Amino acid sequence: MNKSTTLKRTVQKKLIAYFERDKKNYIKIGILGTHSTGKTTLGHTIMSYLKENHIIVGWVGEIVRDIPASVNDLSAFLSQYWVINAQINKEIERQSNNNVVVTDRTVIDNFAYAKRSANKNSISKKNLHVLETICRNWAETYDFLFYTQRTNYPIENDNFRSVNLQFQIEIDEMIKGIINDWNIKVVKLAGKYNERFEKVLETLNKHPKLNLKK
Repeated sequence: MNKSTTLKRTVQKKLIAYFERDKKNYIKIGILGTHSTGKTTLGHTIMSYLKENHIIVGWVGEIVRDIPASVNDLSAFLSQYWVINAQINKEIERQSNNNVVVTDRTVIDNFAYAKRSANKNSISKKNLHVLETICRNWAETYDFLFYTQRTNYPIENDNFRSVNLQFQIEIDEMIKGIINDWNIKVVKLAGKYNERFEKVLETLNKHPKLNLKK
């Protein structure tokens, strides 16, 4: 076994040990899905409900809205690299002083957008592999992952997100493919909004550290 392989395995073991130890101090809830599927609204509802149950909650909003330069002024790789690392850094910040962290998007759906860029030849296979390695490892740090499925409602025009239906569908397919390829356990949320929220509460109540009122 060469030194490079030994070092890689050592780093992996230390990361796994860190995550297992650190998870005891907080619970992280990730909400993922393509754009305009109600993730933000659902996330705020979850936060409010947890606060009503006297749980200290931290929020990680949609990172791409905070990018410090126009996406068009950066290469596709640098844009996606910034978003993914900013997502991770913000999650780390929030976990330090909260019992629960709720994230609007995760590294999983962030990677879906990067993968689509790669399919359009905007990101090289080598650089995509860099992003995938980061995201695939970080995906293991979420305690709960709620995947919001597409609806038949029109895409809301908020002067930021794309209203292109085909783009929304492509990202959704990318996310489902990543979930399958990485063998990620997610809770699929479908139906009306109240049905989705009830499914979330039913799932969260199974965690021994959460004792939520009905």
